[in-house]
Amino acid sequence: MSRETNRDSLISFAKELDRLNDVNITLKGNIEEIMKDPEAWAEEQALKAVGQNLERFVEARELGENFVKDLK
Repeated sequence: MSRETNRDSLISFAKELDRLNDVNITLKGNIEEIMKDPEAWAEEQALKAVGQNLERFVEARELGENFVKDLK
């Protein structure tokens, strides 16, 4: 692969990854709920965030795998 092709591939990869990384996470709860069991609250929030963005995570992984394959 030529330097120009590698450069274009890297630019394309970075732009697509930037799009996939644009994730908005909203935390829900009140201070009483959080203070009662902070670890459980945090775990619940993390699971919700991952669940809501799972497609993006999978797409980002596939994008990375394809980028590496293109470099080889």
